[in-house]
Amino acid sequence: MKLPMNQKGMTAISMLIIGLLVAIVAISAFKIYPSYYDDFAVSTALKNMEEEGSKIAAMKSSEIRKTLQKRIQTSGVKLAKDDVVITKDKGAVTISVNYEVRTPMYGNIDAVTKFSHSITVTK
Repeated sequence: MKLPMNQKGMTAISMLIIGLLVAIVAISAFKIYPSYYDDFAVSTALKNMEEEGSKIAAMKSSEIRKTLQKRIQTSGVKLAKDDVVITKDKGAVTISVNYEVRTPMYGNIDAVTKFSHSITVTK
């Protein structure tokens, strides 16, 4: 009996390894996705504030911070006070939001996603 020179197909072990890798990637994606969804809410809130322009530029820094916090809280996002920096300069207001999200992955391994947004509105 002659055996074929080249065997075709995957072994059970190689299929198991590929399945395991696909599962790890899928689980990681499902764990990290919520931080990107929350960032979309922050980005949308800032874009809406930018469209309001002069109304936002006329507010005090504390009012701007409160307005931003109200808009993103509807999505369940909470930012620390240090994450939002508001600077006023000659009729222009710059709102910068820089924050990071730590997502526990496996055991003592965390994924860190950093986000940064900035808008400038004028009177």
